Amino acid sequence: DENPDLISWNQGKLFINDPVALERKMSVYFRHSNFSSFQRQLNNFGFRKVEGKGKLAPCMYMHDELVGSPPDGILKIRRKPT
Repeated sequence: DENPDLISWNQGKLFINDPVALERKMSVYFRHSNFSSFQRQLNNFGFRKVEGKGKLAPCMYMHDELVGSPPDGILKIRRKPT
């Protein structure tokens, strides 16, 4: 059930267009509905925030190894070692 108004993906860039609505919907896909936990997981997998300021403001994350890659490139990334 895709909804690009909430979140979308384009060549290694993840656009979070409506963080508040996404947070309400997250419990369908994750064990939590906490947007800050979702952001932490993005960081743990090597994504970095490049646009957007504020806790629940629209933003964009990117992963250097995925920019310009086909969508299945996401299957190759791994969690950063702690």
